[in-house]
Amino acid sequence: ETNKFDGLIVNDINFVSNLNFTNKNLLNNYSVNFKNVNSRGENSNNFKEGTDNKLLAEYIFNSSLPLFKKGEDYNSFFTPKLSFRFSPTETRNISADDLRVDYANLFSSNRISLDDTLEGGESITLGSEYSLRNKQDEEKINFSIGQIFRKNENEDLPKVSSIGNKRSDFIGDLKFTPNDIINFNYSFSADKNMENLNYNLIKTEISYNNFLTSFNYLKSENIFGEKSHISNNTKFKFNNQNSISLGTSKNLDKNLTEYYDLVYEYENDCLVAAVEYKKNYYSDADLKPDENIFFSIKITPFGKINTPSVK
Repeated sequence: ETNKFDGLIVNDINFVSNLNFTNKNLLNNYSVNFKNVNSRGENSNNFKEGTDNKLLAEYIFNSSLPLFKKGEDYNSFFTPKLSFRFSPTETRNISADDLRVDYANLFSSNRISLDDTLEGGESITLGSEYSLRNKQDEEKINFSIGQIFRKNENEDLPKVSSIGNKRSDFIGDLKFTPNDIINFNYSFSADKNMENLNYNLIKTEISYNNFLTSFNYLKSENIFGEKSHISNNTKFKFNNQNSISLGTSKNLDKNLTEYYDLVYEYENDCLVAAVEYKKNYYSDADLKPDENIFFSIKITPFGKINTPSVK
């Protein structure tokens, strides 16, 4: 695929108003975004042939109602949220792009995470956040959930995210930190009727003294495609300078271990030296497992040097 050229220049003008409390205790603000997209393509898969110029615009209004309840041991925070956005301009066709929207960016101005397009049409995003904090203001529980509503379906937005549908999936996140040892995080996406969970991502971290281990479990289906993975990273520090760690991942659909990473590391104020053993597995019958051992030195702040791998 030779003789191809993609050229892109994007100019943005963004205005964000100050937050304003109304006499009904609503916290409001709005933003106006203008985007000038200039592209040039030659035999391009991404842009029109030749030069193309577009002026895009978007208006976003945000409103929330922060509520607070004081308890003897814990304080509770509950915040219903609303976001209205309107753009009279078209959306570039990104329906096939693998762009998932989670709760962390559900209410952000650029939730599709692209610089050269905006969400066309109008939508309303409704959600709520609940947080439980102790008297030291340490968050123990946080639960957030939201959904997007549209008058007309936007077929140009990513199918995998469902945000272009008249009713998107319920998109949520749960964080649970009962103490200094355990940290639990669960991100999910459930279909609009709450009948099926299309996306599940569980992250658990356990830290005790010099021992740290984390597990990630991913299961997705339907619009997200059939995927199921589990991975683990475990690290033990013998002291402030010496540690050993092991990382591994397994594809549960194919019952296949994907890799092993075993690392011994020495660290002081100015350098990090490590001996690393890596073994990768493949499901393709034409490819064989790849096994390497190499030595690396990282000098702060100059960079990292690796020896050639030994197979």
